[in-house]
Amino acid sequence: MDEATIITREDYYKLAYCYYRNEKYKKAAKKFSSIANSSDRLAQNAYYHLGDCYLQMGEKNKARYAFLTASELKFDKQMSEDALFTYAKLTYELSMYPFNEAVNALNLYIEKYPESNRVDEAYKFLVNVFMTTRNYKDALESIESIRNLTGDIALIYQRVAYFRGLELFNDLQYKEAIDHFDKSLDNAKLNPVIKAQSLYWRAEAYYKLGKYKKAIEGYEAFVLSDGSFELPEYNLAHYNLGYANFKIKQYDKAITWFRMYDQFMENKSSERLGDAYNRIGDCYFISKKYDDAVIYYDESIESELKDVDYALYQKGFALGLLKDYNQKIIVLNQLLNDYSKSSYRAAALFELAKAYLIIEAPEMAISTYQTIIDEYPYSSYVKKAYLGQGLIYYNSGDNDLALEKYKRVVEEFPGNPEIDDALIEIKKIYLDMNNVEGYVDYSNSIGEYTVTKTEEDSLMFITAEKIYLKGDCDQAKGHLNKYIKKFPNGRYILSAHYYKANCNMQNGDEDEALESYQFIISKPKTKYTSNALYNAAKINYKNKNYKAASENYTELEQIADRKNVIKEARIGKMRCNYFIKDYEKAITSAIAVLKTDKIADEIYREAHYDIAKSYYAMDNLQNAMDEFMIISQDCKSREGAEAKFRVAEIYFKQGADTLAENEIIDFNKKMTPYQDWVARSIILLSDIYVSRDDNFQAKAMLQSIITNYSTRGDGIIELAEDKLEDIVTAEEAESMLEESIEDFEVVFEHSDLFDDAEVEKEESNNPDKQSVIESSQEKAVDSKEEEVQPEDKVEKNADEPKEQENTPEIEKGNNNGETE
Repeated sequence: MDEATIITREDYYKLAYCYYRNEKYKKAAKKFSSIANSSDRLAQNAYYHLGDCYLQMGEKNKARYAFLTASELKFDKQMSEDALFTYAKLTYELSMYPFNEAVNALNLYIEKYPESNRVDEAYKFLVNVFMTTRNYKDALESIESIRNLTGDIALIYQRVAYFRGLELFNDLQYKEAIDHFDKSLDNAKLNPVIKAQSLYWRAEAYYKLGKYKKAIEGYEAFVLSDGSFELPEYNLAHYNLGYANFKIKQYDKAITWFRMYDQFMENKSSERLGDAYNRIGDCYFISKKYDDAVIYYDESIESELKDVDYALYQKGFALGLLKDYNQKIIVLNQLLNDYSKSSYRAAALFELAKAYLIIEAPEMAISTYQTIIDEYPYSSYVKKAYLGQGLIYYNSGDNDLALEKYKRVVEEFPGNPEIDDALIEIKKIYLDMNNVEGYVDYSNSIGEYTVTKTEEDSLMFITAEKIYLKGDCDQAKGHLNKYIKKFPNGRYILSAHYYKANCNMQNGDEDEALESYQFIISKPKTKYTSNALYNAAKINYKNKNYKAASENYTELEQIADRKNVIKEARIGKMRCNYFIKDYEKAITSAIAVLKTDKIADEIYREAHYDIAKSYYAMDNLQNAMDEFMIISQDCKSREGAEAKFRVAEIYFKQGADTLAENEIIDFNKKMTPYQDWVARSIILLSDIYVSRDDNFQAKAMLQSIITNYSTRGDGIIELAEDKLEDIVTAEEAESMLEESIEDFEVVFEHSDLFDDAEVEKEESNNPDKQSVIESSQEKAVDSKEEEVQPEDKVEKNADEPKEQENTPEIEKGNNNGETE
């Protein structure tokens, strides 16, 4: 070899630049990358041209990071400005970067270069970002920082505030949602459709908060607003107006709105229509217009849409009040035959027995009462069934059997008011049998229920009850405590404990209330048992005593005879089992919830989430994946956002990194208010790139989070920093290993660096680049104080921003009309 030298960073830059001018972008990028490892003038040039190389190769993600780095190096101000603009534009075009990075980048450019001739273009991009973003929380903050909200920005503010309100609504933050709907309505004149939707969902939020009068005002304003008629919420508003009026006992108005819902409803197969028929029937029933009630219960029965068993029961009850007992028997038997698992079955049997008794079919009545006793031993109808049987036997002259039935009430249901009825009948039978001695012996045998003590018991309780019913809990508690102390097994002991517990709850003394509720629960079922179990469960749940709460909910589910109570019990049991990490039971409970009628969207989502997380905790990843995929379709909820991340995570754990990457990219396109899960997905994406030996991309992802993620204290930034440090450490170790294997000093002939014939040939094909190359080589690139200026601006090669095909359609919120 004639001559030897050492390759410097400046030599590498020359070579890279020659490749760049000759459009050999892959080779140029490799060389630019090798010298872009510092923070000097040469590095800025290298990053700038590296960005354009990636851009020419269609690798916009890598280009974006390179331009960002070039913009942060301040040696060439014009280059910094151009790089920042290109970075902002690429961020906008890619649209996969979360945390409103496009907004931040464009705002930064406008702030740094307010006099630039590109400011108008930057504002145009900014408007488009606001129009297409789904990161409504951060977008709203950015827009609110603008001093004058006029023109397009005001229109965007109306839209973004509305969608942020929907996010909060879906997250069950109803008060905050109302605030944002109000913000949107401050600009109501700009877009009548968004105005109408803001009115509707604000009314829904008021309804969820139990503010029914405000909900009614909102629904009515929506129905009368421009643009509402074409929206899918229009019919639903009539349905919800019916319910809101029903809640405040405005039954005539409720009937009107439910009937209007029926008239406007084109889809006659909707379950809500069947529910509306039942509610109209209920309104007439409560108003004692039983003939009209029967008509609408028939509408529900014939439609076969929803709660037909309820309609049959109510129709049978109404027929009884109309004294059409034979028809009542037919209808109730239809319910019992067609709906063998109906929650109204025990009540229907009791009404059927009463009807048989009225039409003088005592054997049928006794048999029906016995069905209740045998099939529903925990039902509140059992003691009434015994009383009914006792009455029939007494009327037929069978005193022994009558006494047996009445005595079972006294013995098996202590503390129940029905004991009074039973004792009266027992005394009557003994006297009819001229067996006074037998009555006295029986009376003495039952202790607390002797004649003298019973009278004192009654007087003492009645005094306490009167005070309680007047609402004077402070004074009532004293009298109730005296009664409980003197008659611990008194005939009204359960009523006393129940009243006392309610007073304790009212005064905030939940622990003392829990003691009384537990006393009621420990006794045979009464009319108080269901409420006692429900309240005990709530107290235990609040105190994080999930095991006890789960037991309360389990028992409540078994004894409840109303659908909404059964539903609450199943939901509570599901949550408790999940919290105590009894995952098998959590899965079973959640499946039971999913099989329950009329569960709200958020409960449906929660049930699938609990199943998924339970399988995940049990390391059953495939089953977990199936459940996560169900709720990952909607990322507007926290559960949906986490589910989307978990799907990608499981794919990655299973070695399907391409599927994992696709999930993450899709997640970022959909966006979500839960940026913590987006951040975790980006960190996961960096892991995927590391597994592919693409550290450049991985570092770009992690740096994006460190720079732009705004939340502090949740460990995400620290996680990103740790992973970035791991990558850098690994790269340094690899570099040291390479240096130990191969001498950095490379000997070569100058002719190997630049093949004159090859370069001349390339330049003859590209005469317009000749002067640029010469100029580049003449620069004193070996001095770090001197700059190598590119003659071509990257922007001429950068892709122009894509036109937005259409303004996205306004998102539709979920239907949230309530049913009972």
